Amino acid sequence: METNERALEEFVSKHVSARRRIVCVTSGGTTVPLEKNTVRFLDNFSTGMRGAISAEEFLKAGYAVIYMHRKTCEQPFARTLKKFSANLLDNLRLQSPGYFGGGSTTFTAQNFSADMKRALEQHSASREAGTLMKMSFVSITDYLFLLRAAALALASAGRNGMMYLAAAVSDFYIPAQNMETHKIQSSIGTLDIHLDGVPKMLGALREWAPEIFNVSFKLETDDSILLKKARGAISKYKMDCVVANILNTRYDRVTLVAPSAETPEGAARVVARNPGSDMLLETVFVPELCMLHDAHVSAASK
Repeated sequence: METNERALEEFVSKHVSARRRIVCVTSGGTTVPLEKNTVRFLDNFSTGMRGAISAEEFLKAGYAVIYMHRKTCEQPFARTLKKFSANLLDNLRLQSPGYFGGGSTTFTAQNFSADMKRALEQHSASREAGTLMKMSFVSITDYLFLLRAAALALASAGRNGMMYLAAAVSDFYIPAQNMETHKIQSSIGTLDIHLDGVPKMLGALREWAPEIFNVSFKLETDDSILLKKARGAISKYKMDCVVANILNTRYDRVTLVAPSAETPEGAARVVARNPGSDMLLETVFVPELCMLHDAHVSAASK
């Protein structure tokens, strides 16, 4: 954690000095270990795709991005290689002679698409500018400690900072004192697990970084409770915007719920991609979040 904290402070300080806006994008799912020496754990289906695409969009909008991700989840720009990686060796051609001889060996992709080229160019640009920093987690405990460290570092960015909480965070866990030390043996027969609720950290963000712009996500399977849950997060945790979505349509539309003078509990606006389009939904709603962040920054001078 000390290494992570130093890296976060240096990254934020650099971009605060450059007067650049900074966003921490959390991405992927968290595990819930069943043993201290973990063999088994509970997980969720999150791949981190939404977070990876969103990070790219924020970089495109001029933000510096802290990408706080599950170790195994999708990565900004690298996600574009997914369709290429299944037959990776079949799609590579050896350019220079010699497999084991001296000199350099260059591989060239035979099926290199325009999307891949664009991703490579954007990745190179973010690396040269130093605008993308990655930090990884696995368990719910890892995540919560990293979240706190990122928020405390972002506090110095003031209103130019944003927390974009797209990670699928576990709602339940086993406290360390209740956890088995070693692998649970199958010989016990039936396994009964008691899970406690994970402490809600959204409210703590306001204590750690009072001025930053906070965006959280709400995923439900029941459309009838979605807006109520989203507005509850605004009321209880003082979120600046909640991205609400239904499991089966999460790639097609989201509802942005944000407080307004007329509707303090949250005015709702549906953002959808064109039916049948290849357009990624994040390319539509992330720019809208950037505009909401603009208003948040401007409000400081009023």
